[in-house]
Amino acid sequence: MSESLLTSSMDRSIANQQPLLSSKTGPMTDEERRKYEEERSKLYQQMDDKDDEIQQQSQLAERVKQQLMEQDETIKQRKQEYDNLLAELQKAQEQNSKNKDETEDLFSAIQGNR
Repeated sequence: MSESLLTSSMDRSIANQQPLLSSKTGPMTDEERRKYEEERSKLYQQMDDKDDEIQQQSQLAERVKQQLMEQDETIKQRKQEYDNLLAELQKAQEQNSKNKDETEDLFSAIQGNR
């Protein structure tokens, strides 16, 4: 569609629209204007309420996200502690096994000397 046809089409569309503050029968009466303003105020209040709700939910989501991050960090620390303790346990078990073997060797040597 060419620019002039598009502009012409838009001009006709705008011309066919009713003015915002008029009724189907003509200009708005004071009562219609009052109802319009009341409805508009209600809609703005609803938007404000929804904005507040969105803000609260966003803050809640941020707090939950922070808590999850803290819990993830705690889990990582606990896993590291667990891994360290497991390594210490393995070393202790190895040392215990060596000590047991040495004890058995000494006991056998003592038994053999009698």
